[in-house]
Amino acid sequence: IWNETAALLPEVRALPFKGNDYGDARLITALLTIASRNTKRAQDVFLRFDPPSPALGFEPPTWPLGGCGYVWGETQNLDRVYRCGPFSMNAYSEDGKCWFGSVNYKVFASCHYWSHDRYGENRDLTCAAVCGAPVPNVSPEMLEEALSERTVTLTDGRLSADFPVFDEAVFEQIADLLAPVTKKVRAMMEAHTAFAARLLAERFPFASEDQCRAIAAVRYTLDGMAILFETLAASGLLPVPKEKTPLTIWGVIRRPHE
Repeated sequence: IWNETAALLPEVRALPFKGNDYGDARLITALLTIASRNTKRAQDVFLRFDPPSPALGFEPPTWPLGGCGYVWGETQNLDRVYRCGPFSMNAYSEDGKCWFGSVNYKVFASCHYWSHDRYGENRDLTCAAVCGAPVPNVSPEMLEEALSERTVTLTDGRLSADFPVFDEAVFEQIADLLAPVTKKVRAMMEAHTAFAARLLAERFPFASEDQCRAIAAVRYTLDGMAILFETLAASGLLPVPKEKTPLTIWGVIRRPHE
């Protein structure tokens, strides 16, 4: 997967977008993160839960106050065993002019973390940076945090993203170029979640097959990508930066819609 993505770099760098001059490892990491978001698996699990997606093979139960999904427990060992999260796949600006995606992976925690503690403020700030807009109405603490994480920069009162930013047409071209890689990433994700579902069924025989598949899909889909990044980092192909570097985040400026 790494080599196939690396082979695409000349075509990718020929496209006009912010970040096409990043080093190979940083750009490949961003491209792989985009590929994982573009898999049908991720689309079904994270972007089409309302209404429920029949493509998953199950329909999560509806909740009394609206929405749908499953609720299950986590243990105190979560900090020890987690590999990724939280994440935002399609975070849109209030005016709908842009959106961004971001995934926090444990292997990159020292250099990249997009906080969900003040989600609304951080979303507005990040979207403003994608569009090169002035600082929105956020707290000084939120702005200071984003600047210290180097997710955004501030020059003459205007924000700028310190991560890849595409216009919609270029993002679609990137998606087309990544299609073969995306297919392999999807297969990896599905193999990982199928294994997790089998383990759940063995350990919790009172749970239904649908419940095990659902929990495995929601909880472990992105763990496949986390294991890939951990393997790449351990091999030396993907050195983890020592300084703050937003690796697994990207933004898209939407084309005007009438």
